[in-house]
Amino acid sequence: MEKGFWVLINKVYKNELELLYGENSSVEFDSISYSGFRKYYVFRCKLVIGEPKLFEELGESGLEFLIKKSLPFMGMSNVKIMLQISFDLL
Repeated sequence: MEKGFWVLINKVYKNELELLYGENSSVEFDSISYSGFRKYYVFRCKLVIGEPKLFEELGESGLEFLIKKSLPFMGMSNVKIMLQISFDLL
């Protein structure tokens, strides 16, 4: 599942990702797991930021938007998600 989201975010939505976080930005998915107790998916990922000024304005909401946009393509419509994001600068 991580590979599918990696392709969607870094290849299919590459232009949107670079508009949100700068040129050469990327996302690395460490794991995607399901929390049965809370009934949501936990995305553990690392966001590599191209331009820190863009990140200061937007924060992690841009990545959440891209992941939610990718959910229907992975057959996961109408699911709750939680993001655990670490950040890295180019």
